[in-house]
Amino acid sequence: MFLYFYLSLFLSFSLSLFLSFSLSLFLSFFLPMGTDSWVDSFGHRSISKGIIPS
Repeated sequence: MFLYFYLSLFLSFSLSLFLSFSLSLFLSFFLPMGTDSWVDSFGHRSISKGIIPS
């Protein structure tokens, strides 16, 4: 039972991490102008800078 609990916890954590990562990628692809402050607040500035050179 505990194993199932930890597994579901880990899965939900990795899923939310993946969702935030893909969302930041999506925003840096399709919203190159207003993305800087949003990316800064989430700490994914290097990702957006890698895709869109300033």
